[in-house]
Amino acid sequence: MKRLLLATWAASGFLFVAHAQADTSLVQTLVRGEHLKEAVVRASRPVQTGKLVLGKNVILSTPSVLSEPDVLKTLQLFPGVQSGMEGTSGILVRGGGADENLFLVDGVPVYNTSHLLGIFSAFTPEAVKRVTFYKGAFPARYGGRVSSVVDIQTSEGDLNRFHATLCLGLLNSRLHVEGPIVKGKTSFSFSARGMNSIIATPVMNAIGSQYNLYFYDLNGKIVHYFSDRDALMLTFYKGRDHFSFLSDESLVEEDRKRYIEQEGMKMSWGNILATAKWNHVQGDRLFITSSLSWYGYDMSSTVQRWETTPDVKSEENSAFSTDIRDLIIRADLDFVLSPNQCLHGGLTGTRHVYSPLIKVRELKDINEKEEDTPATEDSYKGWEIAGYLEDEITIGNRLTVNAGLRYTVMPVQDACYRSLQPRFSAKFYLPHDYVLTGGYGRVVQYVHLLSTTQASLPTDIWVPVTKDIRPVISDQVSLGVSRLWDQGWELTAEGYYKYSENVLEYRNGVSFQTGFHDFGEMVSMGQARFFGLEVLLRKNTGKTTGWFGYTLSKSERRFPDGSLQNSEWFPYHYDRRHTLVLNVNHRFNDRWDVGATWSFESGYKITVPTRMILTMGLTREKTVTGYILTSFSKNNYTLPSSHRLNITVNWHRSFRRCRRTLSLGVYNIYNAMNPNLVMAKFTHDKRFVINSITYLPILPSLSYSLSF
Repeated sequence: MKRLLLATWAASGFLFVAHAQADTSLVQTLVRGEHLKEAVVRASRPVQTGKLVLGKNVILSTPSVLSEPDVLKTLQLFPGVQSGMEGTSGILVRGGGADENLFLVDGVPVYNTSHLLGIFSAFTPEAVKRVTFYKGAFPARYGGRVSSVVDIQTSEGDLNRFHATLCLGLLNSRLHVEGPIVKGKTSFSFSARGMNSIIATPVMNAIGSQYNLYFYDLNGKIVHYFSDRDALMLTFYKGRDHFSFLSDESLVEEDRKRYIEQEGMKMSWGNILATAKWNHVQGDRLFITSSLSWYGYDMSSTVQRWETTPDVKSEENSAFSTDIRDLIIRADLDFVLSPNQCLHGGLTGTRHVYSPLIKVRELKDINEKEEDTPATEDSYKGWEIAGYLEDEITIGNRLTVNAGLRYTVMPVQDACYRSLQPRFSAKFYLPHDYVLTGGYGRVVQYVHLLSTTQASLPTDIWVPVTKDIRPVISDQVSLGVSRLWDQGWELTAEGYYKYSENVLEYRNGVSFQTGFHDFGEMVSMGQARFFGLEVLLRKNTGKTTGWFGYTLSKSERRFPDGSLQNSEWFPYHYDRRHTLVLNVNHRFNDRWDVGATWSFESGYKITVPTRMILTMGLTREKTVTGYILTSFSKNNYTLPSSHRLNITVNWHRSFRRCRRTLSLGVYNIYNAMNPNLVMAKFTHDKRFVINSITYLPILPSLSYSLSF
C-alpha cells in the first residue's frame, strides 16, 4: 500500500516529502544551503464545523489589555465568543455559561482559568504550542462540557537547539526556556510568569489601605523518544493567586462607648496538575496513547473584623473554602483502515472529589479560649466513566464525514446517570471551491458552576450533580458554508440552534455566603435556547493578516418551576444581539509591525426595578418607613452598546542570535466610556436613574522582550 511520510524540521523551516511503497523509516538531516524564496503549504479544512486552530504567533500578535498576550482574550475576538465583563478572560460561547467550556492542558481538564480576579487567563502564552477550539458539534472524543472545547497543547521543546525568551512588562514578566537534554532523544520546555509586585503593590496601597495582590505560573514538560515508535511525555503545571486587604483603623463611637474597628480579608486560589502520557505505534495501522493524570484546584477565603476597647478585644472570623481533586486514567486508539477511513476510540475513568466547606467563628472576648465551631463539609466522590467511538471517512472526492457515539456513566448518591451522546459532522465540496458543512451533537455535563457574575471569580463554586441536581443536557445543530482563495483569504458563514436542559441559577436572595447544607434548595433548574449566525472573513498570509467577524445571536432562558419570570422565557443576562470585531496585523519590514483591534458589542441585559413598594414598621419609640424595589420581569433593560480600539506597535532588533522586541500598546485608545458596571435605583423624588461606571478607560502599556 502506498503511504506518505512527512517530516517537518523546525530549524530549517522546510517540509520534506517522501513516498514509500512499504513500511519505511526515513531520517534525513537538512543542512543550510540554497533557500527557497517562497513555500506555500495548504491544509485541508477540518471535518468538524465550528472548529478553529490558533498558533502561538496569532496569540502573541493580538492586542490586549496592558499589551499582555492572552489565549482566551484572543478567542474572544472570534464570532460566537463573548467575554462577559469587559477586560476579563472568561469566555461565553454561543450563549452558554462560563462553566460550559472544557479547558484542556495536554488533555487534562482545568476548572479555574483566570488570574488577578479574571484579568488574565492561567495559560502562559510562550508555553502554548497550539490551541484547537470547538464551538459546534465537537467530536465524540471530547465530553464533560456542553458549549465549547479549548484544547491547549503545550510546547514540547527543541530536540537540537536551546531557545529562551524573557519578557519584562509593567504588570508581569515571563520567561520561557526550551532545548535538548539528550540531543535528538530528550527535550524540555519550561515557562514561568509572575506579577511585578514591586510596581503593583505601591499603586494599590496608594488607594488608602494595605493591599497585597500577586500571582505566578510554572509550566514544565519533558519529552523522551525511546524509539521511532515510543515516546513518553511528562507535563507539570502550577498556578497560584493571592489577595489580601487590611483596612486602616477607624474610631467609632456608639451608645457613648468608643472603640477601634478594623477589617481584613485574605483569599488564595490556584491549580496544579501533573500528567504522564505514553505514545506507541503498533505496526503500520494502530496508534495507542495512554495517560495517567492528576489535577487539583482549591480556594480559601477568610474575612476578619476586630473591635477593640480599653478592656476587651473581640474578633469575628468567617472562613470559606472549596476543593476539587481529579484522578484521570485514559487510553485512546487510532486505527487506520484505509487511506480514506480511520477509526478513533477510547476509554476514560475520572475519580472526582468535590469538597465545598464553610466555617464560622462567633464574636468572642479575647480573654476567652477560642474554639472554632464545627466545620460544615460535604464531599461528593464518584467515578465518571466515558467511552467513545468515531469513524472518520472520506466518500468519493466530495464528502467527508465524522460520525461518533459517546457513552457516559456517573453514579452519585442514590442516582446513576447514563447518557448516550451521538455526534455527527460532515463537509461537502461544492463547485467553484465552496464547501458546505453541517453537524449535530448531544453533550452532557455532570458539574455546575454557581456564580453571581460572569467574570470567572474565585468565589464561584463548582457543584457536582446529585440525586436532586441533574446534569446539563444540550443538543446543537449547525449549518455553514465556506470558501478559501489562493491569496490566503477565507470566508465562513455558519448558523446554529442550541437547546439545553437543567441549567442552574441561584434562587432569589441566595448566594454562596448562605452555606452549602443543601444544594438543591439553593438553585433552580431551567431550560435555555440559543439562535445565531456567525460570519468570519480571514486573511492568513502576506504582510497584512487579520480577520473580520460578525455575530447575530439571541439567548433566552426559562424556569418551569415558576421561580423566575412566572415560567416564561426571558433574555439571558449576556444576550447581545450584535457583535463585530476587526483585527489587523501589518508587518512593514523586519523591524516594525503593528496590530490593531476594533470591537463593537450591543449592550447586555440587566434587571431594573419597575415599581417601589412602601413599607412601614412600628417600634416602641417611632414608626419606621422604607421601600422595596421590585420588577415584574427579569433582564428587562438593554444597556448602551460598547466599543473600543486597541493598538500595539512592535519594534524588533536582531544582533547575532539575540532578538529584541519593544512593544508599546494602548487599550481603548479613544477613551470610550463603556458601561462596565451598572447600578439602577430610584431617587428620593421617585425618579428612576441608571448609573454606569467605566473602569477601563484609555490604558497605555510597555513591554520589552529578549529572544535567544
